[in-house]
Amino acid sequence: MKLKISGIIVTSSYDQDWAKKYIDKGIITPESTITSQLTDVDEDIEIVINSRGGNVFAANQIINEINDFRQRTGKTVTANIGALAASAAANIMALCSDFVRVHNNSKIMFHGANTSAIGGSGAMQDTKELLDKINGDVKTHLTTQTKLTTEQVDQWYEEGRMGWLNAQEAIDAGLADEIIDAKAENPAPANSQVVKQFADHGFDIAACAYDPEMSINELAMSQDIAELNDKLTALQNEIENKDKEIENKDKELEQRAAAEKELHNKLQHSADLANRLENKVSQLTNGLTGDSNSNTGTGDDDCPYANFAEAITAIKEDNPKMNHTNAWLKAKNDYPELWEKAKK
Repeated sequence: MKLKISGIIVTSSYDQDWAKKYIDKGIITPESTITSQLTDVDEDIEIVINSRGGNVFAANQIINEINDFRQRTGKTVTANIGALAASAAANIMALCSDFVRVHNNSKIMFHGANTSAIGGSGAMQDTKELLDKINGDVKTHLTTQTKLTTEQVDQWYEEGRMGWLNAQEAIDAGLADEIIDAKAENPAPANSQVVKQFADHGFDIAACAYDPEMSINELAMSQDIAELNDKLTALQNEIENKDKEIENKDKELEQRAAAEKELHNKLQHSADLANRLENKVSQLTNGLTGDSNSNTGTGDDDCPYANFAEAITAIKEDNPKMNHTNAWLKAKNDYPELWEKAKK
């Protein structure tokens, strides 16, 4: 089985959809990409390393997982070094490989861990102690498991220093077991300044020029991330505007509901008044007609009704939609003689 560690070693937080194209191109290698491949493996593995290093804790987790694999299965782990194994990538090569193969033009670099800190003198001291512990793990291995001297390793880990080894020096130091007579594959990303210094002055100057600027691939990735951040900001603004629109719509609906409720109350009140008025008119009509039913048969010959109440009833039957008040008024207008009798 073959595992590839290329580009910059990063934590598992980069193992996401937006970073997939950078992982596939070998620009970055999340530790989870390596460790997840070791699940249920029961065969020898080859680690192909072509990396400038990266996050020390991500690299340490890779080292832990590979060493656990070695102990669990008893299988062999071979590190095949491409153009570059530097910093955390060199740690992986040195601390979890049974056999190391390098190319003629492979370069290996060790140096002290570095970070930034914010705070007072106490915070600075805490950070120094952390860096010393991180460096101590690798320094102990180099001084006890290789042919390197303590003095040489200490010089590499002085602040700002780097220890570079070519293929033969790696063999002599006991860090590598075999030189492959082949050209380096997939050279490490480098900016134009580093390339020019390599050409003009040879590899000795590389320690001074190593990573002075952001590499081309890192710059492209940072630009993509900036674009994604801009899109995210625009989307957040759009969501905020939509939220405000929804809030305004909710207020508008509340106001409309309140107005409709008020109108309903007014209509109900009007209906109540109309019913009360109709009842009053009905009471008045009944009071005026009195015992008019006793006058049946005494009306004028030209009038078809015996009394005023009968006229009202007939009018309402002929006009079902007419209320009592209007029927009373029509009977008074059409049959005044009956109205006069009713008043008496």
